[in-house]
Amino acid sequence: MNAVQGAIAANDAACIHLGRVRYCGERHEEAAELLLRLASHSEDAKENARRLRSILAHKNASEYTGTRYTYEEAAAVIENVERFLRFVKSLIHQSMER
Repeated sequence: MNAVQGAIAANDAACIHLGRVRYCGERHEEAAELLLRLASHSEDAKENARRLRSILAHKNASEYTGTRYTYEEAAAVIENVERFLRFVKSLIHQSMER
């Protein structure tokens, strides 16, 4: 669950950096839409918005339904989080070079 919280925090950082806004609603999935709008709907942004939605779906399943994950499933979520974090770092770095 800590990895998922890290992805949420990274998304907040990206949105604040790109648009000086942070998603504050109830539905975390909408945070992915905000990122997509701020990142100009690039292909990388589309892929990573989908990735964030997938990460958040695992969060919801774990927190609200009590779903328990196997080691392999947890490792896959962590890999997705790591990929999302690399995207956010690259996105912020690229925007600072402009």
